[in-house]
Amino acid sequence: MNFIQEALITTDEETIKYHILFTLAFNKSNTPMSIFDYDTNRYIDVNPAFLKAFEYKREEVIGKTTAEINMYEEPEIRDHLIESLIKTGKVKSDNLRILTKTGDRRIGSLAAEVFELNGKKYIYSVMNDLTESVSIKEAIVKRERLYRKITENISDVVVIVNKDQENTYVSPNMKRLFGIDPKNALGPIDLLSAHPEDKPLVTAFFNDLIHKGPESEDMLEIRFVRPDGNINIVEINARNLTTDPVIQGILANYHDISERRKLENKIEEEAERYHALIESSKAMIWVVDPVNFGVMTYNSTFYNYFKSERNIELKVGMKPEELVPPDYVKDWYARYQKAKDEGPFEVIYQTVTRTKYLRLSLYPMIVNGEIIGCVRVWG
Repeated sequence: MNFIQEALITTDEETIKYHILFTLAFNKSNTPMSIFDYDTNRYIDVNPAFLKAFEYKREEVIGKTTAEINMYEEPEIRDHLIESLIKTGKVKSDNLRILTKTGDRRIGSLAAEVFELNGKKYIYSVMNDLTESVSIKEAIVKRERLYRKITENISDVVVIVNKDQENTYVSPNMKRLFGIDPKNALGPIDLLSAHPEDKPLVTAFFNDLIHKGPESEDMLEIRFVRPDGNINIVEINARNLTTDPVIQGILANYHDISERRKLENKIEEEAERYHALIESSKAMIWVVDPVNFGVMTYNSTFYNYFKSERNIELKVGMKPEELVPPDYVKDWYARYQKAKDEGPFEVIYQTVTRTKYLRLSLYPMIVNGEIIGCVRVWG
C-alpha cells in the first residue's frame, strides 16, 4: 500500500475527494515530486516525472534516503535543508546540484513543506529541473564576457548612434584608446570630441546615413581631440542598422589611423623629394612596366629629348615600338629583359640619329617584391 492509498483510509468524503484529485495531479505532473517520511527522511512515494528526470526505477527509490541514492552532489547542502525544514516546516532553495542515477548533474530548485495526515507527519517535495535554463544563462554570461573582452582589446572603438544622433553604446576600450570614459560618452554625438571644424561633418555624416535608410554604409575621416588636447586622425566606418532588433541604430567603428596617416605623409614627402631629384637631373630618367615594358613615368629631360629630337609627344604607357624605329625595337625589349633577369648593367648606345653616343644604365627597381625596370641615360 503506497502513501496515496493509505491516505484514502478515511470516512471523510471531502478528504477522500481531495486526495483523489491530489493523486491525479501527483501522477500526471511533468514536475518531479516526492513524499518523505518525516521521522526517517525516507522516500515513501515519487511520481513518474521524478523517475524519468533522475533515471530511477520506483523500487530503487522507495524506502531509501536521498543520501543512500546519492541525490545531492553537496551533502552539506542537503543536511542544511533538512535542518531548515525541521525548524520552519518549509524550505526553498535554488541552484541545487542534483545527481541522476548515472551521475549526470542537474541544476534544480527545491520547494518542500511538512504536512500532517492521519496524525503522522510527512514531507512533500517539488523539484524543478533548471539545467537547460541555467546552461543558457551561463552561455549568455560567458558570451557577454567574451564580447566584452574582445571590445576591450580590439583596436576599434564600437559606437551605436540612434536616430536622434545620440550615442547609446560606447565600447569599454574608448578609455584605453582615446582617454574618454565610455559612460561619459553616452548621449549627444558631440561628446565624442571631434575637432570643432569637423563636428558639422560628423553631424551631417550620421544624418545622411539615417536618411539613406537601413543597410546603407559610409566612411568619414575626422580629427579627434583627446582630453589631453592631443589630436588623433580617426576613420569612422558606419552602417545603418536601425531596423536590427538588437542594434536599433547606426553601428560605427572608430579606428585610429594616426600612425598610418603619418606613414602616408612620410611616403608622400619621400615621393616629392624623389620627383624633385629626378626632375633636377640632366640625365634622361624613366621607368618602364616590368611586364610589357611600357613607360610608367619619366623626367622632363627625357620628355624634352623625344619632343625636340624625335618630335614625339611622350605619354605614359608608350612601348618601345612607339618610341624607336622598327629596327631598334627588338634590341630595346632585349635590354629591358636582361635588366629584369640578370640585374643592373651598362652599355654604350648610339642614338637613332647617329649623332650621339650615350652611356645607357639599366637596373631593376624592386618595390614590394615587384621588379620595375628603371633606365637612366647619360649624354
